[in-house]
Amino acid sequence: MLRYSARLISWFDVFYFLAVLKIIRLHFERINTEMIVLKRFQNHLRSDNYLKIVKLNKMHKSLRNICKIHNESYSIQLLWLTYYIMSMTTVLVYLIIFASVIYFVLKNDVPIMAGYVYYGSWVVLYYSFCYFVLRSVTGVAKEGNNTVELIQKLQLEVDQQYLNKFLKIFSRQIYDDKIEFSACGFFPLDFTLIYQVISSSSMYLIILLQFHFSKLHVKIINN
Repeated sequence: MLRYSARLISWFDVFYFLAVLKIIRLHFERINTEMIVLKRFQNHLRSDNYLKIVKLNKMHKSLRNICKIHNESYSIQLLWLTYYIMSMTTVLVYLIIFASVIYFVLKNDVPIMAGYVYYGSWVVLYYSFCYFVLRSVTGVAKEGNNTVELIQKLQLEVDQQYLNKFLKIFSRQIYDDKIEFSACGFFPLDFTLIYQVISSSSMYLIILLQFHFSKLHVKIINN
């Protein structure tokens, strides 16, 4: 009972992590929208627009700090999620291959096809959820880091020297403090993680199959 309760709490933490990321992304989108509006009306930039850019700079800096704290708070859960998906998909693919071997021995296709559908559905579900998490994480990072491009475009069309200098400092701060997410610092949370999970699962799957078929070979020889 405690095992299932801990698993349920871990899944709840992941969904809460994604919900907060959605709110952060909305704030980054608001900042980028304000930058686009300023670029569109750059001929009318005045002191109040300078104060608005200062405010956007403070908001962006606060959101970057929130991203760091949020990532650090849920690093263990994200590491657990990656390990869980990798281990479960490895076991499920192993069961699919093992069911295929039984099919060739017993020639009984009805339960085997049901096993293909059941185990295959879980594999697709796990990888779909992994893709959903990575899409949410990379979306926040991309939206926050895209502010640099908008600032640089605004710099090209601003004549005021003091404003141009501040925009340069603003873009430099974002460039030096890029938004990145990781699982306890072991690996970055981006779409390359899917390839790493597949490669690691394949390696452990080969080890499991070698171990199983070596035991089966020994039993055949002994008999």
